[in-house]
Amino acid sequence: MKRRDALALLVGSAWINWPSGGRAQSAGRMLVLGVMINTRREGSERMSAAIEKALSRFGLEAGKNLRIVYAYSGDSDDNAGANPELIAKAAKELVAARPDAIYVDTTIRARAVLAETRTIPVVFSVGGDPVASGLVKSLSHPGGNATGANRFTDESISKRIELARELLPKAKRIAIVADYATIQVRGFPEIFEAHAAAHGFENVRVDTSRHGNDLAAAIKDMPRRPDALITVFPFFGPRQEPFRILDEFERASRIPVIYEFPGTGTIAAGSNWEDSVRGALEITAKVLRGASPADIPVHQPTRIQVSVNMKRARAIGIEIPRSIMVRADRVME
Repeated sequence: MKRRDALALLVGSAWINWPSGGRAQSAGRMLVLGVMINTRREGSERMSAAIEKALSRFGLEAGKNLRIVYAYSGDSDDNAGANPELIAKAAKELVAARPDAIYVDTTIRARAVLAETRTIPVVFSVGGDPVASGLVKSLSHPGGNATGANRFTDESISKRIELARELLPKAKRIAIVADYATIQVRGFPEIFEAHAAAHGFENVRVDTSRHGNDLAAAIKDMPRRPDALITVFPFFGPRQEPFRILDEFERASRIPVIYEFPGTGTIAAGSNWEDSVRGALEITAKVLRGASPADIPVHQPTRIQVSVNMKRARAIGIEIPRSIMVRADRVME
């Protein structure tokens, strides 16, 4: 594993004076927020600035009334989800700093932190199912020391299957590409398959875990040619590599790939990432004011966004139906 020692802790300090509320009630008491994000220290400035800007909207200003401890657990080449030892080390060191709350941005990080503490409040912003991955007991009543926001819902799954059917009304097969072994997407591929079957698709399972998480090899080894392909991220490896592989596959095969991130691929449908992060950080502010994570419901997306890339559609010979165009939030020419 490269750059295993790339973990760094960056500390900014200030005094917090809350007018009221739980742990923050004592005047002059210093509170600490731990933040564990999917990046290295180098190049993290944009993500850190976005987090701090969002927190400032809830009355928490880094350098003025907030002390933040950042834990960086990514290495130079790989998606940090592929580095469990580095993540575990970051979690251990972050918990040892004894912050009043911890914010994390992926399931694997949330699990690593929860393995170290069941007392420090943990707020997450994740793409997977928090219940299936063991982060909370239920979405409405988390019941432990963790709560937060999740971006990947049953509605976002069904929406992409519906788009596939509208895009290709005569299609017979759809491929679900996922790492079926990772905890981060536990249960979601099977939900996709159920929705696909309900819309008359034959499922073609493409499990990258059976190919050493080699996405290109998994796609090449598909047992049958599908009419469309749906992705379930994450895929481990260099950060942009999955997109390059999928783009090349789409161009060469002329099979549309339906992504979960609006603004990517020929067509995509999913929740707004920024909305999820804002929801999680609003919860973080509540927790720092003394609210219990056990009593704060997990924030759910309120709207699914659709994007269409007309240039890419024309390149693979796909005509986007008007029914999709009128609902698209973003159309790229």
